[in-house]
Amino acid sequence: MCGGRGYIVGTAHELFEDVDDWGAAAILHSPLKVGDPPESGEPPEKRPRTADVFLAAAVPKASAMMPPAQAPIELVELAAEDQELRPGTDKELRRDLKVLGQVASLEDKGSIPRAVAALRERYLPLLGAHAVFEAFSDTFSRAKLVAHRKALLYAVHDLFMGKRGAAMKPKGRRKDCVDRFLVRIGQFIRSFSSQQREAYVKVLLDWQSCKVLLPTELERVKDAWDMD
Repeated sequence: MCGGRGYIVGTAHELFEDVDDWGAAAILHSPLKVGDPPESGEPPEKRPRTADVFLAAAVPKASAMMPPAQAPIELVELAAEDQELRPGTDKELRRDLKVLGQVASLEDKGSIPRAVAALRERYLPLLGAHAVFEAFSDTFSRAKLVAHRKALLYAVHDLFMGKRGAAMKPKGRRKDCVDRFLVRIGQFIRSFSSQQREAYVKVLLDWQSCKVLLPTELERVKDAWDMD
């Protein structure tokens, strides 16, 4: 027996009507052609419907959706800046106090007023008097120049005397200055020559005259500095 090819012609095929009228002869007259494969290389039944294609394009994948809302860049930068500022402030204070002893600062009449303004407006409110006058004491003990020590003293003097002493009026500031700075530096002042001590005597007399210290505080400083 000779075999042959079999065909199934559906109603949608272009030869369906001929086959319906002529039977197999229609196939012999115009043999069925194997349809060209779709451009995608997939059979028609596997090709996506047009509506599905538009729907897929309209709905993005999860990975393509917008990221979660984030804080504005300005707020992030301010937060980072604030975090960097606080740990470094004590170091900046000590650096500024050290800079007061540089030749350029000693020759600049505006260096002490600028330092006092920074103390009044920034360091004292942010760090507190305890930390500020600890830094003064440490810097004074390490100072190499007589003029540097005097600059530190004059800065504190200006805090007491400038702007009617407003910088030293908040609770605890005056006491911390006495305890953490003025009394502690007495061990150095005692060893100064009489000429070097003149500036300290004058400052102490000004404080006594203007009553910027309580009587008990003034006596403590006098004892520490070995002054009558």
